[in-house]
Amino acid sequence: MNATFSSPPQRYTTVHYLYRDAANWKEFTDIHLCGAITPEQKERIKSKLSSGEYFIPADVGLPELQRKTRQALDEELDHVYHELDVRHGFRVVDALEEGEVAEMTVEELVARFDAIPGAESWDVSAAMERLGI
Repeated sequence: MNATFSSPPQRYTTVHYLYRDAANWKEFTDIHLCGAITPEQKERIKSKLSSGEYFIPADVGLPELQRKTRQALDEELDHVYHELDVRHGFRVVDALEEGEVAEMTVEELVARFDAIPGAESWDVSAAMERLGI
């Protein structure tokens, strides 16, 4: 008897994070990753988030959102940190919508977070310089 083996269907993880300035103005984004994130991988990411939820996206290869809809930043309102709620910020799906593209794999993103030395080790000075704030 011959058995037919097929590879499991590709799954994706959508990462939802936001930028909120001091006046509570918000910008949101969804980034798509190849692969399904595991609870262990979520915990590895969470261990690198400042206060359990803040990070600098560019340090892990994700887009910063401060300039998503505006060019000029306000030194009194804007800052470098974005928010990621590990409990609700990841969603595993079986397929992407038409036109959506996976930016990287789950493993690549986790490895980028793993490369951050600790939760309070984000490069704030470089981010401020890059953003001009």
